[in-house]
Amino acid sequence: MSLEQITQEIQALRVEVKSIAKMCRKIQAKQNDPDGSIAAERAKTNGFNRPNDISEKLTAFLGVEPGTQMSRSDVTKFVNAYIADKNLKAPPPNGRNIVLDDKLRDLLEPGEQQVTFLNLQRFLSKHIIKKST
Repeated sequence: MSLEQITQEIQALRVEVKSIAKMCRKIQAKQNDPDGSIAAERAKTNGFNRPNDISEKLTAFLGVEPGTQMSRSDVTKFVNAYIADKNLKAPPPNGRNIVLDDKLRDLLEPGEQQVTFLNLQRFLSKHIIKKST
């Protein structure tokens, strides 16, 4: 057996050990949390679901009262619904791109950058005020 073959065997064994370790972690997590309540609580308080203060510009866009707190996921859902309602999604093959109307352009302030569904969070992040820890 050559050194190259031994190296390949070792690499294959490492991959297999990694896979088995992952399965063991999943089994152990299921035993520690059989009804899923711990995982549900953890999911409730992650960064996307935690309510945050939002900017005045975003509250005006969303049509909510100033001082309202919203989670990042709720803001994103609203903006995506707005894009769908106003038919602002670019036609294929550029379906990821968003055609900005004046109201959305004023909110996102993209400058010369193209706004897509992939980079939408970057433009929304300046309107979501993180709580200091």
